[in-house]
Amino acid sequence: MIFTKDYADQESSKALLSDGGNRWRIYVYGIICVLVAFVFALLLSSLESTVVSEALPTFSGANARSSFAVMTFLTPIMIIFTISYLFANYFTMTFAELHTNRIYMLIKNGVKMKQIILLRLYSAIAMPIFLYAVSFIISLFTCMIFNFSLNITAIPGLFLGGLILIILTSLSILVVSLFVYNIKYALTIFLFGVVAMIVFAILSNYTNVIQASINVANLSVIFGAKTTYFLFICIGLIAICGLVCILKSNQLIKYYSTNRADVQGIMVMDYNTNVAKKVKKDNSLRKEKVFNGVVYGVFGLFLTISFLTNLFLIYMGTNNLTTQTLYNNYIPVIFGSETMSITI
Repeated sequence: MIFTKDYADQESSKALLSDGGNRWRIYVYGIICVLVAFVFALLLSSLESTVVSEALPTFSGANARSSFAVMTFLTPIMIIFTISYLFANYFTMTFAELHTNRIYMLIKNGVKMKQIILLRLYSAIAMPIFLYAVSFIISLFTCMIFNFSLNITAIPGLFLGGLILIILTSLSILVVSLFVYNIKYALTIFLFGVVAMIVFAILSNYTNVIQASINVANLSVIFGAKTTYFLFICIGLIAICGLVCILKSNQLIKYYSTNRADVQGIMVMDYNTNVAKKVKKDNSLRKEKVFNGVVYGVFGLFLTISFLTNLFLIYMGTNNLTTQTLYNNYIPVIFGSETMSITI
């Protein structure tokens, strides 16, 4: 087996996060997921005064033409996409690859074991997170374009709840891949886990609470006792799954021999001068990678903090926890145009 690219580049390529022509697929998949969410919203908007509207009053009839309905549908759509993508690439994007000879070849070619584990975690988690963020932003602007009502105060709660569930989905698949190599058995076991989580979400009252935008707008409600701390339990499961991935993958990978035949003091003869010179290791590429990693890390941290800060400011500036009314009776707009300002 011949590898023509750096292992990190291969992982980024599989996760659609590379610059080599794959990143555009993230935006295409995001648009597709948003369109599917809109189809569900438009379908439910036409089912007013039916059995469906009685069962789902918040998401049917006139209520379906809202950003709250579209973004609520977006979360399960993204979860289904994540499951489909990771299982479609089960032997290249999960820890099932640890059972193949490719890992042996990577180690023999000098790839560090910790790098293999961390990049596998990164590629399987970063892709759905980035895709969900892109889809969420696209759905917000699409709602504005099609004149859907905007539930600004519910956006932070919708995004955080969906993000937690998507990360838990990705890590759960990675945990299953550590113990089950056969994809059919792995999918069966994972689906049993999904059913168990759905039952727990129903019993904890989470599915009922998130059907009202006024509940989602209040983070203390969706993260609190009314949902039996469902999302906090999911965060705990994320931490457990992450720990299992690191410990179990380290246990599996230690069985591979990492001994490399290093010959010290290699000399090169200069035929012009008949002088032997020792080969020096070129560390310039490693220094460049370290520098780029630091720059990208600082820039990514800045973007993350900025994004979360803006979400927090929108939430605090538009929501009153006692009366559940908008701040100063104004609905905030994105572009600041007076024609888009609406008063209550």
